[in-house]
Amino acid sequence: MSSEPTPPFDGPQLGDTVDGLTLIAVGIRDTFTEVLPAHREAFTLLNEWMSGIRLYELEDALDLDANFWDELLDCDYEVGEGEIDGDKPGEMVTIYDVWADEKEADASLNKLCARLDELKSIAIEMLPLGLHNAASTHKSPVETLKLLAQLAD
Repeated sequence: MSSEPTPPFDGPQLGDTVDGLTLIAVGIRDTFTEVLPAHREAFTLLNEWMSGIRLYELEDALDLDANFWDELLDCDYEVGEGEIDGDKPGEMVTIYDVWADEKEADASLNKLCARLDELKSIAIEMLPLGLHNAASTHKSPVETLKLLAQLAD
């Protein structure tokens, strides 16, 4: 993951504003590939949550679809979608671009950070009370999600 697109690319660059929207990130399939530095940590954590939820099959337990892009939409980012040729003949790969209102980019980021806190709280509340303190110190969402999955077995 880098913060700069690979040249040559003559479209909008990260941080460019077009029609009142600032390009925050671009991605492929289920995750982002490039993101503005100010949003990188939150996007990385969201990706860890969504990937971990899918990995441990916790969508039903957490009552969500674990879709990275939908979560961004819920936080007032705008997500564009397109297709490019994949590695295999006839394969098409979905690509995404993530935008925020140029005057509300910080508000979108704050909403995303609040959602990340909410996901952590939901996951911790699902654990037995005696594990709440330990889970609150987890550095990665995957640690908490793995613990949830182990307890569900």
